[in-house]
Amino acid sequence: MRILVSSCLLGEDTRYDGLNSSIALNPKFRFSQKELFMDIMCENEIFSICPEVAGGLGIPRNKAEIKSHNKPFMVIDEKENDVTINFLIGAKKALDICLENSIKVALFKSKSPSCGNIEVYDGTFSKKLVLEKGLTARLLEFPLGASGSALMVTSCVGTTVSTVTRVVSGWHSLARLSWNRCSSSVSHMGGFPGSIDLTSAFGPAFNT
Repeated sequence: MRILVSSCLLGEDTRYDGLNSSIALNPKFRFSQKELFMDIMCENEIFSICPEVAGGLGIPRNKAEIKSHNKPFMVIDEKENDVTINFLIGAKKALDICLENSIKVALFKSKSPSCGNIEVYDGTFSKKLVLEKGLTARLLEFPLGASGSALMVTSCVGTTVSTVTRVVSGWHSLARLSWNRCSSSVSHMGGFPGSIDLTSAFGPAFNT
């Protein structure tokens, strides 16, 4: 399987603060959790991306949050610079990688204005979270028409690792996901995305 992974999760120093969100090197994870993550990395073909860097932003960079989740989208940084176009370019580059390499699964950093697929910060820089998606996660989960393919976006969350599954082509059922000690059935009914909670695999771990 080919998987698109946030660069920071792989230990690359691409976060806004110049650091990373490595799972394998994070002391808050148990060895068994790190081993599971490394099994996923070693047994699949991994493609790395930081959409914000791909969109032209530097390392380090100002922290950014989404002010408008509907068109016209707006992303501003903590200095009130409009960086929306950088986020949109990065999202498009992530989509291009998926389409060019037939990638159907993405493992992304939680809460990121690019990669979060469950919740992100609310745009006030007050550390409040809202149930919205980052712009890259939103684009990758968006139906691309009848010729599209199944896409699964997973987000490494503060207390869990959760999976949101979007099946585009004919809204088929995604039969079985098995990652070593993690396996769950996923199905689609009526065009609504299914979900898998992998809490039992990763458990409470980190909150960044």
